[in-house]
Amino acid sequence: MVLLLATIVSVSANAAPGDTFVQVSFDLLTPFDECSILKVAPDGTLSEFASFEDITDLTGEPDCDFDDVGMTIADNGDVYFSEDESDTIIKATPDGVLSTFVTEAQILAVTGAGIVDLDHAMEIGPDGDLYFIDEFSNTLLKATIPGSVVSLVLSEAEIQAVTNTENVDIDAGMAFDCDGNLYFVNNPEGQELDSILRLTPLGNLSIFVDGQEIIDGTGFTSDIDSGVAFFDSLFIQDEGVCDCVIEVTLDGGVSVFVSEGQITAVTLNGGADPVLKIPMC
Repeated sequence: MVLLLATIVSVSANAAPGDTFVQVSFDLLTPFDECSILKVAPDGTLSEFASFEDITDLTGEPDCDFDDVGMTIADNGDVYFSEDESDTIIKATPDGVLSTFVTEAQILAVTGAGIVDLDHAMEIGPDGDLYFIDEFSNTLLKATIPGSVVSLVLSEAEIQAVTNTENVDIDAGMAFDCDGNLYFVNNPEGQELDSILRLTPLGNLSIFVDGQEIIDGTGFTSDIDSGVAFFDSLFIQDEGVCDCVIEVTLDGGVSVFVSEGQITAVTLNGGADPVLKIPMC
């Protein structure tokens, strides 16, 4: 018997056919880790959309790992997701055909870093291209759809200039609003407070909500290290003392939307780790 620990890494809903896709990572008590993507149909039918074998056959790696990775869905039903062992972004067509969309070498060629560390943040932008974050270089990148041409959108230095700190860690989620503004989180190490940043379609970067405003709105110091979703407002998962879902309206108002107590009452275990994305525009 093989013992394993299954972790739901992220959940993405597709508004068109109504399917929901779930990334699952299995930490096996064997030399290899496994992962797969499950599909939940509107009637609740659960099936395997991309298997461990499908993914490793493509990447050539013995393991498959979805630790802190991203997933998003295009309007045509194509699913894009990152995989940790190969440090690649994979595309899956609606009928489950996998192909490599962005390679590790493509990312390194743009960032100039020695390592790739893809994270939760991954979204299809209003221009139809794929936006994603490399945590190691703290850069916001995009890849054209089609074509897979990778380019730099924001550098670490540009983020440092706006946040007025060298302590940058943009490893949480991202979301676009219906006007094409991109929101993402700086979750710095140490005593510095989190902040939510906004990038306009014209390329203007600013602090949308700072750490003190989050404290004033929730009563807690935040630790935003996973999900950001847009549904008229921004909904952000806070894994800190609050352990809650925060709502941030587009005029900057901050409040607790779902409390730790509400989550615990349903799950019998506090916390809001899975990354939920519901495209609304």
